[in-house]
Amino acid sequence: MNFESAITEADLVELRVLHGPQAGSRLPLMPGAPYLIGAGDNCDIMLAGAQVESEHAHIEVDGSHWTVTPDGGRALRLDGQDCDANQALAFGTVVLLGRVKLTVDHQDAEWPQDEALEPQPRPEPEPPPEVGTSAITAPPGAAADAPAADAPAQVKKPPLSRRRAAAVAIFAAVATASLALTAYAAWQVVQPVEPPPPPVVAPPEVIVAPVSPEQRMREWVQAQGANTRLLLDGGGEQAWRVLGHVKQEGDRQRLIDSARELPWPVEVSVLTEAQRLAAVQRYTDQQASTPSLAVRTLADGQANPKVRVIAANQVHADEFIARLRRDLRPLEPIDAEVLLPPAVRLRFLERLNAVDLGHRFTVVRNEPDLRLTALLRQGDVERWEQFFSDFTREHGSVLSISAVVRLERDAIESRIQAVVAGAYPYVMTTSGQRVAPGGSIDGKTVVAVNAQEVVFSDGLRVRLRP
Repeated sequence: MNFESAITEADLVELRVLHGPQAGSRLPLMPGAPYLIGAGDNCDIMLAGAQVESEHAHIEVDGSHWTVTPDGGRALRLDGQDCDANQALAFGTVVLLGRVKLTVDHQDAEWPQDEALEPQPRPEPEPPPEVGTSAITAPPGAAADAPAADAPAQVKKPPLSRRRAAAVAIFAAVATASLALTAYAAWQVVQPVEPPPPPVVAPPEVIVAPVSPEQRMREWVQAQGANTRLLLDGGGEQAWRVLGHVKQEGDRQRLIDSARELPWPVEVSVLTEAQRLAAVQRYTDQQASTPSLAVRTLADGQANPKVRVIAANQVHADEFIARLRRDLRPLEPIDAEVLLPPAVRLRFLERLNAVDLGHRFTVVRNEPDLRLTALLRQGDVERWEQFFSDFTREHGSVLSISAVVRLERDAIESRIQAVVAGAYPYVMTTSGQRVAPGGSIDGKTVVAVNAQEVVFSDGLRVRLRP
């Protein structure tokens, strides 16, 4: 037989919570080890309940008894007596810590009944022994051995009134104690019982992984605010680079200062809005104009740079826009306007009307190229040349435009076959018509005819070659 195991099983005791939020709970205790019990987190035994202090008392088990030593609160037995370290308590003795009732008993002992939890009266003090013959008892046979003359005198009993008064005093003390315990028990009954607190569920342990440089850099970029548009480049074995653009030079300098506080070197290559627009302009200027594609940057004062793409078809336009967004990704967003030949043709005719030259031109062919003819005066010719130069610079040569322009003077001159001077001068046209002053040639009124020139009402003078 294993004596050590038998001794251990015989000595197994446990703490039992009999009344309170944790009623029914039990906890094994080791003999000889003091336990701090209370409502605080640093206690060996955490006890919930009304009037339980954070460090209420110490409990210790010693073989056949247990002790309760108050610390921050009171410890009472059911009879109202205070517990202290010098008072050994038998197993099963119920003790009040605050308003929680508990005991220490063997694990195989029966759980106490509800009657055992009721308050108990204090133990009555033993009455003092009566002074009389019973107080002095002679040894047996002394009366027979000693002579009658030498026997001690008998002590006289106290009067009956004194004994009755002592009994009345003892009864009054017991009645007073009973009334006090009854009032205390009634007060406890009317007190509201706090519901047990909900079980505390410990949150699952969260394992925080170390922040990677990539995540740290992304968080840093997001924290720079709305005045910036940044892209990250590099990482790993390559140095970090920050690309993009900011509004002003002050924003750029603040970004550089913030990057210096990072735990690794970061190259800041960002542009201001003015530098961004200039970079887009340089890129479009480097794109050579071809019969199928022309690119222009529009300075229209918008928030983002705007690029005009004049292409022979949509495929050419889409290819260039994809290349533009790839090459200028740090400068995004960039707006793109696509013009195909039909839109360019319509815009050309609208602009021609806007400069008051449309009525002098006649469209000969629309597709695939635009062909026109015109009869212009000398001043109109200069305006036409300036208009055509500006439009070609803005829209390239994707749409082929050709115009046959004749001066108005040359047209009139080609209609005059001969001039007859004299008293009644006139002009003979190539069609055989005679036109005197006051008549018209191609809608122009002749005001004077001489041997050298013909003068029209709008100031046109046609000099005849000899």
